[in-house]
Amino acid sequence: MEKRGQATVFAIVGVVIVILVMLVYFLNDQGFVPLSGTQNFLSGKMEPIKDQITECANDGVREGMEIFGKQGGDFTPGNGLKYQGYNVKYYCGYLEGACQNNMPLLSNAELSFEEYVINHMKGCVGEGVFQGGLGYDISKGEMEVDVSLNGDGVKVNTDYNVVISKGDDKLSMPKTKVTVSDVPFEDLYGVATDIIETLATGNKFEQVGYMMDHRGEVLINVDKPYPHVVYMLSKQDSNFELWFAVEGRGEYII
Repeated sequence: MEKRGQATVFAIVGVVIVILVMLVYFLNDQGFVPLSGTQNFLSGKMEPIKDQITECANDGVREGMEIFGKQGGDFTPGNGLKYQGYNVKYYCGYLEGACQNNMPLLSNAELSFEEYVINHMKGCVGEGVFQGGLGYDISKGEMEVDVSLNGDGVKVNTDYNVVISKGDDKLSMPKTKVTVSDVPFEDLYGVATDIIETLATGNKFEQVGYMMDHRGEVLINVDKPYPHVVYMLSKQDSNFELWFAVEGRGEYII
C-alpha cells in the first residue's frame, strides 16, 4: 500500500512538472517573461522580421538584375531601342553624323536599382509582420535602401527603423545587408565606357582586338538591327549581361 502511495505522489509531481513547463512556454510566447529574459524575448520576435526583409531584398536583386542589365542599367530608360523584348538604353546617340556619349552615370544606375528594390520590397514585406502581440509593440519608420554596384556583385543595405518594445525595454533592428554575387555591372560598365569613348572620337571599336587584350575575360557580342547597333557584354563564367545600344540614322555609324 505504501509503495502504491509513493507511486501516486510521483505521478502527481510528474504531471505538475509537465504542466509548469507547458505554462512557461505558453507565457513566453505571449510575452509574459521574466525581466531578465526580456531582451532575449524581443530578439526572438525580431528575428522573423529581419529574415523576411533580408529574403525580400535578396529576391528583389535576383529578379531585377536581368532586365536591369539588358536595359543598360536602367529599369525605365527614357530613350531606348526595342530589342528582343527589352528597351535597351542608347549609350550613344546620333547627332550631326557622330556618336554623342549619352552613358548614364554609375550613381544614376544605382539609384534606378534602389527604386526598383524599394518598390519590390513594399509588395514583398507584408504589413502583418510588423504587428505586435500581447505584451509587446512593434513600430517602424520609413524604409531606406542603399544599393552599391561594386566589382562583381550588388550590395543592398536596407533600414526599416524597426523597434520592438516591451515596457521600458526596446530593441532596434540593425540594417540588413544583402550581397548578390555574379552581377559584375561595374566591370562591364567600364568596358562599355571604353567602347563609347572610342566611338565618340570617331574611331572604330576593334571588338576582337579588345577581347584578346583582355585575354578572353570579357565577351563582346554585337548585333545590328539596322540602322542601330546593340552591344552585349558579359564576363567569362558569368550569366550576367550588360546590353546597350548605339543609335544610327540611315546608315551604320560604326
